[in-house]
Amino acid sequence: MVLLRKLFITLTTAVLLCTQSVACASLELVADGEATCVIVSAEDAPGAVAEAVTTLATTLQRMTGSEIPTHVVSQSNLAELKKSLGDRTVLLVGRSAWTRSLGETFTTDKPDSFVIKTVGQQVVILGNDGQEFHRNLEKKPSSAGTLYAAQRFLEELGVRWYLPGEQNLIYPAADDLVLDNLDISEAPYFPYRMTEGSKTWRRWAGYGGDRDPWSTRHSFESLYDWKELFTKSNPEFFCMNDANRLSNNLYHIAFAHEGVVEKIIEQARAYFQSRKPDGKGRYFLVGGNDYFMEMCACDECQALTDYTRPDNGWFSDYIGQAVVRVAEALKDEFPDRRIVYLAYEHYQLPPTKIKQLPSNVVVLLAQSRRMLYLDEEGKRDGYQMIRDWQALRPEAIYFCRYYMWGKKTMPWFFPHVIADDIQQMKQLNEQGPTPILGEMHFGYGTNWWFRLSEYITARCLWNPDLDVDVLLNEFCQDFFGPAAKPMRRYLDFIEQSYLEAPDKTRYTMEDLKAMRQMLDEARTLASDSDWAARVEVVAHDFDAIEDQALEGQRLLASMSSDTSQASVIPAPILEYTFDNSISEVAQDDSGNKHHGMIVGARRVSQSVRGQAIHFDGKDDYIKLRTNLQLDGAYTLEAWVRPGQTDRTRLILGELEDVYTPYHVFGSPAQHHAWDRLSVSIRGGRMNFRDSGLGLARSDRDVVTGQWQHVVGVYTPTVGLSLFVNGELVGYAVRSAERSAKAAIPFISIVGATGGTSSRYGDTIADCRGFFTGEIDEVRVYDQALSVDQVVQRYEQTKPATP
Repeated sequence: MVLLRKLFITLTTAVLLCTQSVACASLELVADGEATCVIVSAEDAPGAVAEAVTTLATTLQRMTGSEIPTHVVSQSNLAELKKSLGDRTVLLVGRSAWTRSLGETFTTDKPDSFVIKTVGQQVVILGNDGQEFHRNLEKKPSSAGTLYAAQRFLEELGVRWYLPGEQNLIYPAADDLVLDNLDISEAPYFPYRMTEGSKTWRRWAGYGGDRDPWSTRHSFESLYDWKELFTKSNPEFFCMNDANRLSNNLYHIAFAHEGVVEKIIEQARAYFQSRKPDGKGRYFLVGGNDYFMEMCACDECQALTDYTRPDNGWFSDYIGQAVVRVAEALKDEFPDRRIVYLAYEHYQLPPTKIKQLPSNVVVLLAQSRRMLYLDEEGKRDGYQMIRDWQALRPEAIYFCRYYMWGKKTMPWFFPHVIADDIQQMKQLNEQGPTPILGEMHFGYGTNWWFRLSEYITARCLWNPDLDVDVLLNEFCQDFFGPAAKPMRRYLDFIEQSYLEAPDKTRYTMEDLKAMRQMLDEARTLASDSDWAARVEVVAHDFDAIEDQALEGQRLLASMSSDTSQASVIPAPILEYTFDNSISEVAQDDSGNKHHGMIVGARRVSQSVRGQAIHFDGKDDYIKLRTNLQLDGAYTLEAWVRPGQTDRTRLILGELEDVYTPYHVFGSPAQHHAWDRLSVSIRGGRMNFRDSGLGLARSDRDVVTGQWQHVVGVYTPTVGLSLFVNGELVGYAVRSAERSAKAAIPFISIVGATGGTSSRYGDTIADCRGFFTGEIDEVRVYDQALSVDQVVQRYEQTKPATP
């Protein structure tokens, strides 16, 4: 057993807060290092009780060094057990013959609710317990009130567990442990508090619940693999484009086609009749597969789309009609089962042609707290969308939150946003016509700030009225001891930095200096103590953040080291000057015949030199007739004059095979495609992205109406670097070379992005992110330009006036 770090707080008496105002006798738990208490539970107790007994016994032993005896009780041995234990303090864990003999009713009717109550020499510690408890919530969601009661009892003794890992379990060491009367009754406000990998620590944080409406996620991929089941027998079940090929090269379900909904009803019926745990088996999710970007071209499907809405509402009625039909067909047959309406991607907004959802429908709304709720406009639109869903009167609304990811070199840490948003969810639940019952999120992050955000989320879901500042102060005091104050300033600093610029990719040198000073102060205050190791956990991550920033300076030196070739610019493998006379063709002046087809866009004389191409931001782009392949170092170059910077505007783009389970119908050599690399404007900043390496983002705003020289350079030994007007404005350092991906088309479109590896830009429906403004002098190199060469290109080509 791992020996945990103690705080060396010697307690002669552990005096707890008593919720009663009258004086009460104390109960002795441990005296002079010897246990004077016992733990008693029922012999047929459910799994949550067994886990609670283990948690109590092991933690009390760690605190006191004393092994706590445990006993099981039944009606047949109750009298004998009471007599044998005499006047010892008895911790009654879970319901049993003993708790029933006390003659009191312990009410725990809500999921995960519990009571902790002193009754004479006994302390009742019990809750609402399901029969299918499993520590990992993904397997068997089930109420576990007694486990939460045991953890709450230990917290009254001073135990805290803010971050995962036994080394982070905080508890006082005590030779004597005395307990005053307790009378506590609690239940989580939100019954749905799920996260992936929900084992011991996440249970302690407060995650749990007796339901999982996300349990049949990806219904038609993982649960029932429609691609394998129906591509040969029923190809008409899938969306086809106007060329009678699979829409977007994916096996998207054509919900409006004959026989599709009937097949879904059949599968949902079989699922409801299966022997699944109740917390999972009562839900069947209906929704499209991931990356549902292109609608089936047939009249039936097109009639259910609405491209006048924002793009997250294009397909809402298309999905909505299928959900309603499935729900209505099964409502009477399975009155205790629910159809889950997944609101996601292009069908996140509520449908407009449905006035009220069937009573057996629950909505699972996939939203990003990180992206939606950081500014007033995002809050306004996000909360209005929730109110609009409530107006359709589903039985309940749940959330799938996408905000727990984080960068290793730029913390996504915003505890006040989390707390404020969950408080708002409480208000919408209490004020709206449809209850909001909680959320799940993905547990992918590993950094300390991710885990702390996870802890804060769970605590707020349990108690939305929690004061997050009090919680943060307690965390800093418990976790960092004498270094609490500078560490709290550090937390506030990284949160404020993130809120000021959520898309920021690195700190300024001034930021780093301020952060280093806080950590140095904390190190000094915690030196020569057990607190120092916890400060070092944070300092270790900061070292990586600081190294990334300093690497930018080394990057410039590395790229500038070979100046002998500075005057010789390598030949590009693609060059568009846009000065040829054929209006619909972008001629490749490199001689490599990578000509492009100009779709919608037009030539204009307002250019860097000669002519440029104007893009209207609606449906203009250039489709390369032959795709490029960039296997090693490369450089992307263009002159741009943006007309707008309010949303993503792609300049150069290409694709990546990132979802190999999907492939072209009848040709497994081609797969689903997503942006491989791109130069774009996002959030008012210039971006250079290669998904195999990361994102280089400018540290300054893009100026509209002015020509700017943009260059993205990749070298295997350095990584990504982004230049604007000859200056390094962003970088993403990566020492390892990304893996080669043969036969994947790279640069293949100008002025937009979207589509698939085989049909990139074939139609307007294949594209998104249309650029607004002018683009000129596009070049692609199959080698990396040095800093000096980038500057030289800027000086050689810059216009006389902006």
